[in-house]
Amino acid sequence: MDKLKPYEILLEGRWNFVEGKIIRDEVSKRIEWLVAEVLRKIGVDESGWEYLYLDEEDGRQWILFYADSQRHGGGRGRSPR
Repeated sequence: MDKLKPYEILLEGRWNFVEGKIIRDEVSKRIEWLVAEVLRKIGVDESGWEYLYLDEEDGRQWILFYADSQRHGGGRGRSPR
């Protein structure tokens, strides 16, 4: 998997329903890997649906949130700067 590139400011993953199964796209898989292996969690909002992460390599902060939370799928990561 690729670490975050300096020009990236938004990663938008999707979970798709295909033939009765939920399938994560490659961006969702990358976000999951980044959260597990690269980024450090530094906060969470009161609802528990938005997480703040730090990329220690370049100092950028990233927010992980679920834009379609009513569907419990996908997820987005963006840098607030």
